[in-house]
Amino acid sequence: MFNRNIFRTKKFGWVKFFLIFIILYFFLNLWQQRDLPTGKAPPISGIGVNGNYLSSEELTDSPTLVYFWATWCKICSFTFQNIKNISNDYQVLSIAIDSGSKAEIKEYIKGREIPVILDTSGKIKKDWNVKGVPSFFIIGKEGDIKFAKVGYISELHIRAYLALYQ
Repeated sequence: MFNRNIFRTKKFGWVKFFLIFIILYFFLNLWQQRDLPTGKAPPISGIGVNGNYLSSEELTDSPTLVYFWATWCKICSFTFQNIKNISNDYQVLSIAIDSGSKAEIKEYIKGREIPVILDTSGKIKKDWNVKGVPSFFIIGKEGDIKFAKVGYISELHIRAYLALYQ
């Protein structure tokens, strides 16, 4: 018959813990992304930290990664090199939010330069309803938001989504 003691073993305890962790992680991600925009991407434009004009409307020939980050965010600093690597192959537009002065941003990205708009007024953050960093959006060629994620995501996953919407 069925042995009920199997539920009390250490091995099954780890399985229960792992399943509970996965379920909690899944629902936490859903909760974090509940208010992110869908449909047509809000326009982004501004003067980059290097003084050049940047606009999401000029990036229409292939999918674009829009990356919201902050200098104080530890996960952002961990993923920043991944975003730099992706920018070698795909269009990337990054928005620094709640991050200090232009000089501080320039120092932070030194050696990993990507197009950065400093959102000092918070307008872009508000338009995109970003409440946490890092936040990732993939805009398709048509200007629609195809993917949105708050929190860590690997370079491989971002590349896979960008290739999917190529």
